[in-house]
Amino acid sequence: MQLIFKAGNITEAQIVKGLLESNGIEAYAGGYYLQGGVGEIASMDFANVQVAEADVVKARAIIDEYEHGDLQTKGATPSTPSTSSIPAKPTAPTSEGRKLFLVMVISIVIGALFYLMSA
Repeated sequence: MQLIFKAGNITEAQIVKGLLESNGIEAYAGGYYLQGGVGEIASMDFANVQVAEADVVKARAIIDEYEHGDLQTKGATPSTPSTSSIPAKPTAPTSEGRKLFLVMVISIVIGALFYLMSA
């Protein structure tokens, strides 16, 4: 495996990895655990993407297109977004969402009561 791309963060590394894989190139994104060692500080240059030696030339071409904004998805034609894909109004919370919210509120109240009783 050869280092092909140094990402600004883990999310960008995953985007590039997915882009390469969607073009038939097996890729590995690494550096996750190094970023965790820094803690709350925003870290840079830990995430990277690696590919096999045989795929380096093709991967570099795809990454160059990605970095310069020239990348086109297969079969896509440039167009303006359709308004039909935008929902007319926000959907109401599901009953599962309401249950989860209620459980969280009850847990906070119970925790606060235990804290007050122990003080």
